[in-house]
Amino acid sequence: MICITTALIWEAKPIIEFYSMKLYHESPPFKVYRGEDIVLVVSGTGKVNAATATAHVLTLLDNLDDWAVVNIGICGTRSKNLPIGMPLLINRVIDNGTGREFFPDILLDHSMKEGNIMTYDRVIDEEADVPHDTQLLDMEAAGFFEGAAHFLPPHRIQAIKVVSDYADASIGIIDRHFIEKCIGDAMPYIDIFLTNLNTFLKTTLGNGLDHNDMVKLERIRSHLHLTSTQYYQLKDMAYRYKLMNKRDLPDFQNIMDMEIKVKQEGKRAFDMIKAVLLDE
Repeated sequence: MICITTALIWEAKPIIEFYSMKLYHESPPFKVYRGEDIVLVVSGTGKVNAATATAHVLTLLDNLDDWAVVNIGICGTRSKNLPIGMPLLINRVIDNGTGREFFPDILLDHSMKEGNIMTYDRVIDEEADVPHDTQLLDMEAAGFFEGAAHFLPPHRIQAIKVVSDYADASIGIIDRHFIEKCIGDAMPYIDIFLTNLNTFLKTTLGNGLDHNDMVKLERIRSHLHLTSTQYYQLKDMAYRYKLMNKRDLPDFQNIMDMEIKVKQEGKRAFDMIKAVLLDE
């Protein structure tokens, strides 16, 4: 199932209409809409709002194993080679304020161009100094990824951004009608990606682990005293490992032989497992 976040209601409106979604939960300042196998939350602008709204909506969902989260919205660019209205699938996110980076794992075939995005704390104009290799500019992506990363692994956190301007005054006023049109015109691409992502969740993640795998993961969970969030992460990393490597999970006997007495020892052991499963 798919959870969508947008910054603006104008970005959300074409999506809500396309999937016949209805308001089902309101916890100010966030409104959450729901359709069949899909939910959407409107966060408001900025990194903090994006992170908070993403965490908020994910805590409302049952069984996070079944969900992926996708940030959808408009963005700016300095590249005139990217036409207004073009949707791009994000493959790298850079937080301009902190320098932190996020790398979504894109495991699906798709027809969209991929690109990186830099998140700023303010609206960027033609006077701002933007790194030459930065393709897209926004104010939410880094906050969204930071909020989602506490709940889900990288292959279930995605972002689609639609070019709305060139970070200058060349296209005139960006009003609600223009924003709705940008997202609305991109819906065929967005829908194909979300449909394929949902199918991937149902057919691969739901059946990717057998009984022996679950026994191994339960042993690790008990031995390391994992939290619910860590256990979700462990299972999804295991799914990804098997999907990408086409072989059985390691038995992690070296981890099971470790004596875990304090929280830091458990965290260190969990980081060792992550390094193996994510091939870091």
